[in-house]
Amino acid sequence: MISKKRMIPAAVIAMAGLMLTACGSSTEAAGDAGSDVEAVVDAPKTISEGELTVCASFGNPPNAYYTESHEETGAETDIARALGPLMGLQTKFVETKFASVIPTLQAGQCDVIMSSLYIKPEREEVVDFVPYMMSGQAVVVSKDNPKGITGYDDTMCGNKIGFQVSTTAEVAVNEQGKKCEEAGKPAISVVKTEEGTMGMQQVQTGQIDAYVDTQSAAIYTAGKSNGSLQVTGDPFGMIEIGAAVKKGNTELKDAISTALDALIESGEYTNILKKYKTEDMAIEDAK
Repeated sequence: MISKKRMIPAAVIAMAGLMLTACGSSTEAAGDAGSDVEAVVDAPKTISEGELTVCASFGNPPNAYYTESHEETGAETDIARALGPLMGLQTKFVETKFASVIPTLQAGQCDVIMSSLYIKPEREEVVDFVPYMMSGQAVVVSKDNPKGITGYDDTMCGNKIGFQVSTTAEVAVNEQGKKCEEAGKPAISVVKTEEGTMGMQQVQTGQIDAYVDTQSAAIYTAGKSNGSLQVTGDPFGMIEIGAAVKKGNTELKDAISTALDALIESGEYTNILKKYKTEDMAIEDAK
């Protein structure tokens, strides 16, 4: 749950509400515009003075991806971009492979991870989280779906199923694979990819039979495929996504929490999610 220890002045909330209108789409433009936003908390100590360095993987639309002009965009990206100025900082992104985000944070190469990182007990042992979105998993198949896969179930057995390496989808597919084998059914043939977009393309070309990804990414990509992809079955495994900071970095964690409070209270948090059609992924405190 988000900290509610600090009351946000109405004037500051109003200024936060103007932020996205002022901010451009690029990191540099956002930082310039963000200099006019009044911070709601004293700037915490960061690895680069005046900057909030964010580790993120940009192969995960609609949460984090590149525009055609190679500018960072997406629901998570815009939330991160908005939080920086509310802490008196300019947001800067460091592109990081998802499998490496926690080691990169621990190595001091960024201040915070905002990259669809699910809050799990094993991760809470090594990083501290501020939840800012919800997410689940979904199964994507081709329009024709020749193998008749109906979702996260035993119709996956004996088929080529893809997922992004080191994600919850990998765990889910491996668990279903064990169920297949225990039931005496053909094993799942797993296909690992570095990015979700790569896996979706493999479904389209028939290289794999299905791809498991986050619910938001699955719905977004299928919707952009001109009907060549579809989500099959119900989403599963709903869980909180969190901004991860180094274990014990209470100063930065509290600053992010206070800034997120302001973003939610201003209404801009909801506006960001609506922009990317991910409003159903709002955390409970924002509903």
